[in-house]
Amino acid sequence: MNDHKPRILFVDDDLNILDAFRNLLRRNRKEWDLVFAADGAAALETLEREPCDIIVTDMRMPGMDGPELLERIRDRWPGTGRVVLSGHAETEAMVRAAAASHQFLAKPCSAEQLRQVLTEMLALQTHWTSNVRRWISSTGGLPAAPSVYLELVRVSASEKSSTADLARVVERDPALASNVLRLVNSPYFGARHPTHSLRDAVVRLGNEVVKAVALSSSLAEGKQVAIGNFSLEGLQRESFLVASVAQRVVKPSLREVAFCVGIVHEIGRLVFATHATSQFSMVLTQLKGRQAYQVEREVLGVTHGEVGAYLLSLWGLPRSICEAVQFHDTPREAPEPNEVLTAIHFADAIVHEPDAPHLDQTYLLRAGVTAALPAWLATVAQHRAEHPELWAPMLQRAS
Repeated sequence: MNDHKPRILFVDDDLNILDAFRNLLRRNRKEWDLVFAADGAAALETLEREPCDIIVTDMRMPGMDGPELLERIRDRWPGTGRVVLSGHAETEAMVRAAAASHQFLAKPCSAEQLRQVLTEMLALQTHWTSNVRRWISSTGGLPAAPSVYLELVRVSASEKSSTADLARVVERDPALASNVLRLVNSPYFGARHPTHSLRDAVVRLGNEVVKAVALSSSLAEGKQVAIGNFSLEGLQRESFLVASVAQRVVKPSLREVAFCVGIVHEIGRLVFATHATSQFSMVLTQLKGRQAYQVEREVLGVTHGEVGAYLLSLWGLPRSICEAVQFHDTPREAPEPNEVLTAIHFADAIVHEPDAPHLDQTYLLRAGVTAALPAWLATVAQHRAEHPELWAPMLQRAS
């Protein structure tokens, strides 16, 4: 039996705010160990005495500010969940915090909202192994191709450019797309309803914030990721293609959601490539016609879909996106079929093996779409004919 009592640290230089936290969460004191610190130095001293499961910190504090505190905690205690709670911040501070935190909350914050975020983060920590949590928790920002930032700058500088043009640049980079969706869906940005559209996300965040997040993502790792046949460029190309196919086989109201899931569905592979490099290299060398998720479970104990879903859930993205990411390779393990998951499973299979896709026929029968497969395959054939340059690398790899 696990008798661990979750420990949550709150940091704010305003003692009235700390008192407010005590009052807001009074009913949770039996189940959570709530501790408080008035500045960054005191918070680090508290963590040295006994690590915490989650830290909730203000953004602007004298001396050590919130972003710097979170950076130190990320490096020293990567398994700690990190939440920013603030009422105001400059873009530079926001970008720094984005690279070291998991979720944003805005002041004032209701007890129910705070309680929900903390409950969901604690549930995630108990659901996964400590190694997986350590890999995920250390990814304040996923690696993005450096060219993305430069392209955003170039497009936004053009008088003829539009929000749609910026969104098209963002959607071609899965790491940047996930970070943009993460920020726009956080309560800090006043997210009352989930945002699935990257175009809407760019409008709400603004061009400058999106460019700043892109730069932060580009510098997160400081190096290109290349292991065997795996590369960021290849992952971007595949993700964009999966997104393009998926949106063509769902009903119109779900096209933007399906496209967003396609863009970020392989985020777990980035985590493996950057935080479990040697093991991920073993996975790549042992594929030999086998499905990647099978080898991942043997070598790593978890699949890239599961890791990606964990990360996106930790960042507060909508459950519809997280579930489709988690089960895109193993849809029969999903609680129940849904249209977006079905589309992503189909699109991912067809992109990775264009002429002999590995589809879960049992799941497709359960989802009631087997009769639609011929029409879907015809749609893919038309897309291949219209965009041969996108499909050429996939066909070459499969041959």
